Amino acid sequence: MKNYPFAQIQEQLNSAGNILIALPKGVNFDTVAGGLALSLTLQKMGKKISVVCPDPMRVEFSRLVGVDKITDKPAGSDLAIVFNYPLDSIEKVTSNDNDGKLNLIVKLKAGQAPIDQSQISFTPAGVSADLIFTVGLHKFEGLGKIYFDNKELFDQKPIVNLDNNTGNAAYGKINIVDPESLSISEMVSLLVHGMQLPIDADIASNIMLGLETATDNFRSLKTTADTFEAAALALRSGGRRSQMTITTPQPTPTPTVVATPPAETVAETPRNDWLEPKIYKGSTLP
Repeated sequence: MKNYPFAQIQEQLNSAGNILIALPKGVNFDTVAGGLALSLTLQKMGKKISVVCPDPMRVEFSRLVGVDKITDKPAGSDLAIVFNYPLDSIEKVTSNDNDGKLNLIVKLKAGQAPIDQSQISFTPAGVSADLIFTVGLHKFEGLGKIYFDNKELFDQKPIVNLDNNTGNAAYGKINIVDPESLSISEMVSLLVHGMQLPIDADIASNIMLGLETATDNFRSLKTTADTFEAAALALRSGGRRSQMTITTPQPTPTPTVVATPPAETVAETPRNDWLEPKIYKGSTLP
C-alpha cells in the first residue's frame, strides 16, 4: 500500500463540511472517473460536495456514476441577478415583500427602453468551500475561468493536490503527486482503502472503469503491482467491469465454382464408300 499522508488528509476532512473537487481543462476519462469516485466517497461521509470542470462532459463519460453533477461553476451560497442593461439608464432598484416572496423592482429613467427577460441572468455568488481537492491539475491555470473568477477562494482555502504528473507545481497544502502511479483512479482506490473511507459498488465501478481505460484493459506494459492491487480492492467492493463487445470475425466466403458441362461429342458420319472392300495396288517395281 502506498504511503500517502493519510493522517493529514483525515485532519482536513474532520473540519470540512463543504468540499470542492476541481478537474482541469482537457480532462480525460481516468481523471473524471477518479474525481467522481472521490466525490461519491466524501458524500457518503456526509460532506456537501461540488465537482467542477471548465470543459463540458463528453458522451464517453456517460458510463460514470455522478457525471451529471459536474458543472462549470462552483456552487455558491448566494445568488447574483445580473441585468445586461446600461447602469446609467436605471434610476433605482427597490425590493418588497409580496406575500412572503421577494420582489425586486428595477425603475428605469424616463424614455429608456424596457428591460427584456433575455437580458436577465442568474449566477451563483458567495462561493464557499472549507476544503478543495484538485484532481489531475498540474497548475491553477488549468482551471481557466473557474480559478480566475474565484482566485481568492483558491488562495485562502486548504488544497489537497492529487496528481500523477511530474510537471505538477506542488501548489497544495497537501501534495499527493505520484508519477509512479499509472492512473488517477489507482491513486483514489489506494487513498480510499488506505484511509478506510466508505465505498460502495458505484464508487468501485467508477474506479474500475478508470483503471481499465488508463491501462488498456490491463494490457499496458506500465501496469504495476499497485495497479492490480487497486483493481482487486475495487472488485472486492463490488466494482463492475465494463461490458466489452467482442466482434467475431466473419469467415471469408468461398467463391462458388460453376462446373462447366463437358462438350457434347458429335460422331462423324463415315463416307458411303468407307465400308466397301478396298483393293490395294502396290507400286510396280522395275
